[in-house]
Amino acid sequence: MSLLPAGWLSANLGDLLNEPLRNGHSAKATGTQLGVRTLTLSAVTEGDFSVKNTKLTVADPAKVSDLWARSGDIFIERSNTPELVGTAKLYLGAEDFAIFPDLLIRARTVPGATPPYVAHYLQTLRARRHFQKAAQGISGSMPKISQATIVELELPVAPCAEQQRIVEALDSYLTRLDAAEQALLRAQANLKRYRASVLKAAVEGRLVPTEAELARQEGREYEPASVLLLRILAERRLRWEKAERAKMKAKGIAPKDDRWKAKYEEPAAPDLSGLPDLPEGWCWATVEGLYWDADYGTSQKCGPVGDGPAVLRIPNIRNQRIDLGNLKFAATADQLSRDGEIRTGDFLFIRTNGSRDLIGGARWSPPICHDPAISPPT
Repeated sequence: MSLLPAGWLSANLGDLLNEPLRNGHSAKATGTQLGVRTLTLSAVTEGDFSVKNTKLTVADPAKVSDLWARSGDIFIERSNTPELVGTAKLYLGAEDFAIFPDLLIRARTVPGATPPYVAHYLQTLRARRHFQKAAQGISGSMPKISQATIVELELPVAPCAEQQRIVEALDSYLTRLDAAEQALLRAQANLKRYRASVLKAAVEGRLVPTEAELARQEGREYEPASVLLLRILAERRLRWEKAERAKMKAKGIAPKDDRWKAKYEEPAAPDLSGLPDLPEGWCWATVEGLYWDADYGTSQKCGPVGDGPAVLRIPNIRNQRIDLGNLKFAATADQLSRDGEIRTGDFLFIRTNGSRDLIGGARWSPPICHDPAISPPT
C-alpha cells in the first residue's frame, strides 16, 4: 500500500473484526405471509434494506437467533455475478427486522474501526478488484469469494476521530452526487419526452409550414403526397421488372409475352381505420410501399479483429443513432457478399431484441455490413 498520512496504519480487515465473519442461513421461501423475514442479495446490491428486498422463509427461529441484522453490521456478497461479487453495504435498519441469507457474509468491526468507514472502503475500486480477482467459479456460474479472501483484504486505517470526519464528508459529497444523478435522470427523461414531442409534431405536419400552405401563400401549384406515392409505386414496379428481366436473361430465357409481369405483388394498402386525419396534401402509406429492396444481414460469426469488413451489430444502434464503437469484423474479405453491404440512405431495423425498447431503426450513411438481427423491414 502507498505511503499513508501521519497517524494512519495499514491493517488486514481480519485485524479489525470484533468477531469471526459469519455466513447467513439458506432457507426456502414460505410462499405465505408467515415465516422468518430474510434479506435478499438485492438488499445489498441496491443498498436498500426495506421490506421489498426481503422474503419470508421457513428458517427455524431457534437456529437463526444469532443472524438478526444489527445496525452497524456490514454485509458482503460472497456470491453474485462477476461484476457484483464482493459488493458490501452497511446495515442501518431496525434490529430484529430480518436475518441474512447464506450468500451474504456479516462483518462486525472493533470499536476503533468505524463501521461506515470500513463499509466505504469496501466499495472502493481497490477493494472491488481484490474480491473480483479472488472470486472462484466455473464458467457461466455465479463466482464466490471465501471468508479468507475477505479477512486478508488490506486497508488503510485512520485515527478514530478522523474516520468520523471522513465518513461525514463522504456522506455529504455522496448525497450531493446522488441528487445530481437524479437530476440528470430527470433531464434525460425530459429530453426523451421532448424528442418524442418534436417527432410527433413533425409527423403531424405541425413542425414546419405544410407545402399546401406555402403553395397558397405563393399562389402556385404543388404535388400532393398521393401523387408522389403513385410515382413511387410505379418506380417500384419498374425496378422489379428490370430485376426480373435480368434474372431471365442470365438464365437464357426470352419472355414471349408480358404474362410474367402478373407475378408482381403490389404492396398492401394502409389500413386507415383508427388512423388520425392528416394535414392537407399528406397521405398514409405502408413502409412496404416505400422501399424497393429488403434483406437480412449476414449470419457469419465475427470477432474483434479480422481481415474482412466491419459488421454492424445490435449494440451499435442506440436511440435511433449509429455508434461505431466496439465494431466486430469478418474473418476474411470473402466471408461476406455485397448483398449485405449497407449503402447511403439505407434504413436499418432491429428486428429482434430482448428489450422492446430497443426494437426500432436508424438511418445509415457509410457502407458497412450488418448481422441478420438488423435488417430492412419485411
